[in-house]
Amino acid sequence: MLTDIAQTLQALGNPVRLAAVKSLAAASCPLRFSELMQASGLDPNSDTGQFNYHLGELAKKGMVSKDGGAYRLTQFGFKVAKVLETLEREYCFLVHLVKKDTEMQGYGAKNPPFKIRPYRDGDYENLARLLMDMYNDAWSEMFGPNARMSLEEARRAVVTDLLVPDTRVLVVEQGNDDQLVGFISYAIRHGGVFFVEYEWVENEYVKYGCDGMLFQRVEQEAREAGETSTYIRVSHRERRFIEFLRRMGYETINMLELVKYLDKLPDPYSGKLIEIEGHRFKLR
Repeated sequence: MLTDIAQTLQALGNPVRLAAVKSLAAASCPLRFSELMQASGLDPNSDTGQFNYHLGELAKKGMVSKDGGAYRLTQFGFKVAKVLETLEREYCFLVHLVKKDTEMQGYGAKNPPFKIRPYRDGDYENLARLLMDMYNDAWSEMFGPNARMSLEEARRAVVTDLLVPDTRVLVVEQGNDDQLVGFISYAIRHGGVFFVEYEWVENEYVKYGCDGMLFQRVEQEAREAGETSTYIRVSHRERRFIEFLRRMGYETINMLELVKYLDKLPDPYSGKLIEIEGHRFKLR
């Protein structure tokens, strides 16, 4: 299997074949030879024999098929095109973050320097510890002091919730000893919506403004991507975090998350009633 994958990637190493696959993936219908050649950035009146050879190589790898005088991607070809699109997007994002990784942000000579950088594999244990602290702090406020997350549960949550496609994780590094003191993660959904999912800074570093640094970094990256807004969902019980978000300029957009409990009500359960547009709902 690895040999087949290597041969497929090798076939796409030629820029003409790569352009042909991307052009067919972007097309709304099969393309005739001259149309595909032009869509691939080539002159239809130039070396048609060479282009025909490249299409033949793609057909041998099962990525392209000819149907009634027009070319289309096979099911396998569409999957390859999707992988290429993801790799291209991730590579561009990585180049952007590596550039940003060199930027140090300080808060005066008396305060420890900090920098924000992308998550690296070596951060796994520290990120799990930060995630555990985040959950335990939030749960203690929302559900009482007995609601706790273990470090092992946090490790699993890092893998299932943070290290997933289309989700970016940035960490705050304390400059003196490279200690991780906070993180933020956001997902890019629906083709470009920046949705903040997790954010946490250890309590002793909040006074240095690290929370604001993280949100400002996400806002900066959203602007550079051409977006005009960022989103976040928060529980009504997270009062301290809501106050912080209000100071950061976040406004409500009247989203209501509903749940149907199929077995029993959670513990604790407030049952507090609110009214929205004439309908009454119970809060957890």
